[in-house]
Amino acid sequence: MPYALLGIVVLGLTIAWMRPEPVAEPAPGAAVQKVGYGDVQKVLEQRCYMCHGAAVQMKNVRLDSPDQVALHAQGVYQQAVVTKIMPMNNATGITDAERALLGKWFQDGAPTK
Repeated sequence: MPYALLGIVVLGLTIAWMRPEPVAEPAPGAAVQKVGYGDVQKVLEQRCYMCHGAAVQMKNVRLDSPDQVALHAQGVYQQAVVTKIMPMNNATGITDAERALLGKWFQDGAPTK
């Protein structure tokens, strides 16, 4: 297989892998509950502050204030939910449920109030 074609195949597979999974629509008449910032803040505090808090700001990302969370909401979603790259090697033990909570929060507009 020519290298150019192999590169296109690998790129296509990578893009398909990074695409977020479809979210099921709620049943008609079902109450849709939004994720509050307090719940998100608890996850960030347990899983993110050690590298992105007051003491350390790796990659110049700080997540210990609502303004900074709002500024980095897209990155949090991409890194923790879509690609699952963060936390690095899952060093803090973030769960799939916590990732789903962050994803729901982002899809709800990433409110910080």
